[in-house]
Amino acid sequence: MFNIGTYISQSESLDFLQNKYKNRKDQVSSLLESPEIIKKIELLKTVQAQIKSRSDKKVAALTMVKNAANDQVMRLEKIRDYFPIGSMTLI
Repeated sequence: MFNIGTYISQSESLDFLQNKYKNRKDQVSSLLESPEIIKKIELLKTVQAQIKSRSDKKVAALTMVKNAANDQVMRLEKIRDYFPIGSMTLI
């Protein structure tokens, strides 16, 4: 059974490939332009846009956290430079 199905599939593929390019293009285009396929493509585009929007928001939030941490590090480095270790005497 599998060999018959494989033979038919190969035969159809060969027939398709023996068509001229324009005919092959038209056949594939007609498959991709069905209303069901178009709806699925639109749905995927919507999902893609939502994922990108969420990702952009998370990147922006993490960038703000990173910048705040960098500011804090710079402040602490200034304090460290103002009071070098060993220069302080205990009273």
